[in-house]
Amino acid sequence: MKKFNNVAKIVRIKRAEVGLSQTDLSKICNYKNGQFVSNVERGLCSIPAKKLKIFAKALNLEPNILVKAMLRDEWIYLMNEVRGEECQKITQQIKPVLSATVTPKMETVTTTCAVEKPTQSIPRKLGTVSPVVESAINTFMQNL
Repeated sequence: MKKFNNVAKIVRIKRAEVGLSQTDLSKICNYKNGQFVSNVERGLCSIPAKKLKIFAKALNLEPNILVKAMLRDEWIYLMNEVRGEECQKITQQIKPVLSATVTPKMETVTTTCAVEKPTQSIPRKLGTVSPVVESAINTFMQNL
């Protein structure tokens, strides 16, 4: 199950700091009740991209802080998925050599990939990926 713990922590802490209830924040973001914010704070779902600026403004945050938390959650999810059986099938086809280094202060990721022989199609079973992450993945794949 996909978890959104980084987004959950930021929303929960910042909502309390600005003195909003879950219902108040939900209404500001045009939701009917506090259930959606409750789900976000429990890490069950993330903030939709189209609501990102509204959440950031209500929580007195820069939108990029929420985006970084969303990307961290996606990164964790993808790394857990890659370690699964699907990764073994892909690895047998393209034999990538991956090395990733995360520098917490700069929050950058360096990834290298050496491909022994190109393939025409790679199975895609990564689950639901947000448009921001999908764009980043597509850009990375084009630069290979």
